[in-house]
Amino acid sequence: VGPGRIGKDKVGGNKPSHKLRKKSNFPSLTDEASTIIIQIQKVERAPKIKGMLAIEGYIERESEALMAHSMRDRQRPVRSNRDLNLFLSHATLSQKQKMKTVDSHVFRTPRRQPSANPVWNYTVDLQMEFIEGDILHLALTKGSEKDSKPIAAGAIEMPLETDEVICLPLCQVNKRLHTTKDLLKECKNSDKNKACCVSFKILKNLKKRSRVYFVRHGESKWNQARREKNYRKLIHFDHVLTIDGIRQSLGLSKFWKDILEQKPDDAELRRFLSADRILSSPLSRALQTCLLALADHPTAKSRGITLCRDLREVKSLGGFDAKGKVYGPAIMERVELKLMKKIKEARANNSSSPEEIDLKMIEKVCKTKIDYNDTNTQWW
Repeated sequence: VGPGRIGKDKVGGNKPSHKLRKKSNFPSLTDEASTIIIQIQKVERAPKIKGMLAIEGYIERESEALMAHSMRDRQRPVRSNRDLNLFLSHATLSQKQKMKTVDSHVFRTPRRQPSANPVWNYTVDLQMEFIEGDILHLALTKGSEKDSKPIAAGAIEMPLETDEVICLPLCQVNKRLHTTKDLLKECKNSDKNKACCVSFKILKNLKKRSRVYFVRHGESKWNQARREKNYRKLIHFDHVLTIDGIRQSLGLSKFWKDILEQKPDDAELRRFLSADRILSSPLSRALQTCLLALADHPTAKSRGITLCRDLREVKSLGGFDAKGKVYGPAIMERVELKLMKKIKEARANNSSSPEEIDLKMIEKVCKTKIDYNDTNTQWW
């Protein structure tokens, strides 16, 4: 459930860097080759700092000329990619020529507001096939993409297990960690229950095809103000549903329930009811629509609703309607408060509010389990 226009942020420096560097030391892959796909999930116990956080990383691999040699010798300098002192130390051009390894593209997640447990759920395809002995380097960084500074770094030999959550402890960047071997040892000996850790997955089993059902939110106060040409009301953050928008959302709920009662074996309905997950924009109008229309959906009952910041509208200059007011559990509190207030106002004004909108029913749907996902910090 999301707004009308879906896209990435264009304001505030939150635009994900999906495009990797074009130049690479690795040979191009054939269409049949499997690639390394990494999903960065979250960081636990992040240091308290000022400034936006991001995760940056790359794959370190033995150079092709030495690929057949033993991987035991890890006494080689840890290089900083793009000469930005991204990880641990600088390496001059002459040093790079003598090195026995090559690096993959550097990938970078979108930035997040500083918090103890920032969430990303960011997936990147490194466009290279897996070779045993590859080492994954990850660093928690602060600052802009052009001037990122490492806070903590870690390295791990690429695990053979895939599709399982891996927790990698990160070490504070210091002068003692001169080589990859030092970094691997330090991370291995760190206490995962106390250290700053990054959780990630190596994705192998991906669905080749998925069916997605899109739901447009009901009429919002922004839609109403535009129809009435009341431009002053357009300049507000995070508009909520109007009473007509609430009726439309309940109408969608009645629509699929009627089909279920009349044609329980309908193939399309069965696919709709067997959805793996329900995702919603964290904007109030979208989440209100989702709760009213889909709270009785089997997936909503079993897994709840997952909020996703990238499902909100494209944020343009002056795009007040794409900005939120609250984050984390306060999102749900605001959604319920505004729903109850709008219905009570409509009844007091003797408007066209249908009597079948029961306040107890609203309270019930607002108890649906919500996964705040990457909206647990400021997401606009």
